[in-house]
Amino acid sequence: MNQLFELLHREDVVEIQQRLNHGININDMGLRFGPNIIPRIPKGTFFQHSFVASTKQHRYSYMPSHTHNFVELNYQYSGTSHQHLDGQSFTLTAGHLLVMDREIIQNYGYMGKDDLLVNILLDIDQLPTNFLTEISNAKYFSRFLYTAQATEINHENFLIYDLSQQVPATQLWETLMLYLLTQAQPYATRGLLMEAAISCLPKPLFTNLHTLKTTVDPIYQVIHYIDEHYDSVTLDELSHRFSYNKNYLSNKIKSPKLQEQISHTINPIKSVFSLIFIFYGLNLTGGSSGEKLFGCLIASLPAR
Repeated sequence: MNQLFELLHREDVVEIQQRLNHGININDMGLRFGPNIIPRIPKGTFFQHSFVASTKQHRYSYMPSHTHNFVELNYQYSGTSHQHLDGQSFTLTAGHLLVMDREIIQNYGYMGKDDLLVNILLDIDQLPTNFLTEISNAKYFSRFLYTAQATEINHENFLIYDLSQQVPATQLWETLMLYLLTQAQPYATRGLLMEAAISCLPKPLFTNLHTLKTTVDPIYQVIHYIDEHYDSVTLDELSHRFSYNKNYLSNKIKSPKLQEQISHTINPIKSVFSLIFIFYGLNLTGGSSGEKLFGCLIASLPAR
């Protein structure tokens, strides 16, 4: 995509200053760096027109430790970046996509002329109500965002994808980036492109994903097991494996709160099939609770 290549290679004012200053970082956002101080990058004016925004990372310098007030994705368009995330070190190469929640402490080393990194920003507070439903096929990313919206846990999750061999996915992500960086309109198209790009993501190369199932309620371990073994799971197996009484499992699955959360935690297509098995075991198929949960799941299936 020549237009994106030319746009990213063009030096901006900050890059020129950093190159002429031999790699000294220009704090163009006015962040408060200092001993034992890790600033949080604010939303600022990024999200005036949409819940999705983008910037090009400035080259010819490094980036000191910081966190974000939004979810940030880093797409390595070319070259490399040596990332440090909460004390862990990773090297991103062309085609790698890093996804970070707000409290991840991030810094990275010097990036030269061909080390092109694009930042894609998501404002969790502005996510459309149906966004998680539309991206439910991307299981890990969907779980990541579901957890990012929660208030009960620390927001220190991150994912790393390798799209270098995923040609359709790469084309979608680069189309999204070009649309964002050129401020193309209509702005509503940003969200549609974001949905499409996320939906084609493969399984992550690396996951650091602590979800609600392990931090809030042990029943989420059951939900996760259903998700992983949806084609063969039975009520007897769940009861034996997790030492839960069958009636307890029945009541938990019938609870309205869990019905809603299941539709976001499990891939909805899988959950329909897995819960058929469970409904038969619980004798719920004729009950109003079973019908309500089925309705919740069917409604959560992607429109596409």
